[in-house]
Amino acid sequence: MRGLVYQTRGELEAALKDYRQALELQPDYGLARMSLFGLLKKMGKATDAGKHEELARSFAEDASEYNRACFESLCGNDEEALDLLEIALEKRQSSKDWARQDPDLENLRDNLRFIILLGE
Repeated sequence: MRGLVYQTRGELEAALKDYRQALELQPDYGLARMSLFGLLKKMGKATDAGKHEELARSFAEDASEYNRACFESLCGNDEEALDLLEIALEKRQSSKDWARQDPDLENLRDNLRFIILLGE
């Protein structure tokens, strides 16, 4: 997803546009829905984010532990996110390097458990 690349580079408006385009083409694209929700929330667009949260949650239920960890992190459920992230790392669903830079896990970066999980 290009939106994720834009987001990691701090190009939030471009990421927003890309996520919206992806969902126009494929409304049931769960990862794009979750990413759009998180980006809207980060950008302070709570009303828009709220419109996407329930849909994103329905997609998150069937996602991998890593993607569920990202979603729970975006929702502010840090302990649930960390529990899922630990499982995801054990299953090698993502690398520790990516988890360190994934914008969906940004709010966990100062959490001691996150730091320990990633071996920083």
